[in-house]
Amino acid sequence: MIHDTNRLSILAIALAVFCAPASSQNEAAAIKTFRQDFKPKASAIAMKKAVLSFNPNSPPYRAELNRRNEVYQRWASAARGLQGHSSEAIARLVATSWTQIDKEVGGLWKRHAKLEKKVDSNYDKLLKANGGKPIGPGRVRVPGKVISAQQVWLASCRESSELQRDITDLSSLQDELREVVKAMRTPVGPRWLLESVVGQKKYPMLLKVSAIQSATAIGESMIAPLTTILDKANKPDVLAAALFGIGIFGAKAKASAPKILPLLDHPDSGVRERAALALQHMKEGAAIEPMIKLITRESGQARLRIVAALEILTGKQFGSNISAWQGWFAREGADYAANKKPLGTGRPSQHRKFDEKNYYYGIPQQGKGIIYVIDCSGSMIVDKDRPRWGDPSGMRLPEPPDDPSNSRSEASKRELVRALTGLSSDQVFNIISYNHSATLFKKAMIHATPKNIKAATKYVRTLPADSSTNIYDAMNLAFTLTGRGSYDKHYDVAFDTIFLMTDGKPTLQGIGDDDPMNIIRGVRQWNALKRVVIHTIAMGEDGIDHRFMRMLAQENSGSYRRIMKGGKVVRDGAKDENAKAGKGKGGGK
Repeated sequence: MIHDTNRLSILAIALAVFCAPASSQNEAAAIKTFRQDFKPKASAIAMKKAVLSFNPNSPPYRAELNRRNEVYQRWASAARGLQGHSSEAIARLVATSWTQIDKEVGGLWKRHAKLEKKVDSNYDKLLKANGGKPIGPGRVRVPGKVISAQQVWLASCRESSELQRDITDLSSLQDELREVVKAMRTPVGPRWLLESVVGQKKYPMLLKVSAIQSATAIGESMIAPLTTILDKANKPDVLAAALFGIGIFGAKAKASAPKILPLLDHPDSGVRERAALALQHMKEGAAIEPMIKLITRESGQARLRIVAALEILTGKQFGSNISAWQGWFAREGADYAANKKPLGTGRPSQHRKFDEKNYYYGIPQQGKGIIYVIDCSGSMIVDKDRPRWGDPSGMRLPEPPDDPSNSRSEASKRELVRALTGLSSDQVFNIISYNHSATLFKKAMIHATPKNIKAATKYVRTLPADSSTNIYDAMNLAFTLTGRGSYDKHYDVAFDTIFLMTDGKPTLQGIGDDDPMNIIRGVRQWNALKRVVIHTIAMGEDGIDHRFMRMLAQENSGSYRRIMKGGKVVRDGAKDENAKAGKGKGGGK
């Protein structure tokens, strides 16, 4: 019996050793490999200029692409080798490497901006050579000057597309580092990140959020460091990040409620919203009355989120009806505020009243600031109900309808113009049209005044359909409209809603298909605290990456709609439902 017990003890020790966190020796080896192999330099993955003129399917081009992919995989493997370690040394490596990549990517974006000007200039020259019109399909004879101008433009597009791929590859390494942070299971590394990263201006919001998520996964011992950040923070983005983390702990962090309640009156809208959400998670009755006052102050998506938090906290479903909330609280609120009633068991209402004119493709335009990101690629010239595709020399080319007004392009313009006229004067908006590149209607958000709506309508109606589907640049351009103040450059947004409309998959001019995960990863960085709601709209019944469109909407609290034959607007996951099509709420007829 003693012998059996000893055997079991030895087995238990062996299992404990086998299942224990990685040893310090293994960690030292991982750090050594990382320092040797993780050297993310743009120059190391840039395509050699000698092969830029080659066809993407040619052996020289494929060989060069394989070379750069091998370099990238070496970097990614070195980063993955850090997973499973949670020391301060690992945390420091992650933070330092993240900022190193930011520096590399920042330089590439500056080069990209210059290249885009070159691309646009060359495209203007191409249009001029072709009489002001895009080179449409089916044209048999093309003048030599047009062909020459087209080749120059395509060469600049290829250069720009390759540079964009360098940007997304380098940025994806930050996703690998993020996984290292998420995998930390002992408190040393996460605590260092909380103390040294979350409160520092030089670190981006996504790293801060990742550090907070890692800390909250470890347990209640991390509440104190998070509360310390709350005490010391003097920037809105840092406060919002700390509130995000404390909110995850819910009622376990209720001792922090007295410090959070005053933040419902903070000058920054993002801080007010995060404070409300944290107090809702804590089931704090004392927050009810100031939250009711807060919804009279907020607008757009922030107001909707705070209303939803109130409904969850109280179990009442008054939506945005301020008088109903005030009347209820005057009658019954005292017991709820004193925590004498059950709190935190409600659900957000699904029956909010809304102006029926203020819809875009069946989705309420509830934002205080809206950006419409609209597809102007060449495939938008096809018939919206009966698309036709030619196949000269093995290329699938869009063919225009007999009646141009029936094209996807014209239908989408009509729907956008209709949506613009439904905006209220207190809403602000902007438009981004995109094909091989992305273009802003105005440099800043503008109010939906009759004058501005008229100007926007004129702009939309003149947009041509040509070239490829560069969604990545379009979404990045949208997030450059954030307030780049004295804190995180993507925190202080000038809008709260994006509508992305496309009829195809993401592409890069001169290269081919773009990896849709590049867009997903980019938006995760640009919208780390999910302050912006992103709705996605797909026009057509084929050629759409539904998984990508669905993921982009779901990760950013948005809706996904599909525009089918006859202008039917189908809600994601629903059957062939005519969701408000042709009823003043969308449909593109």
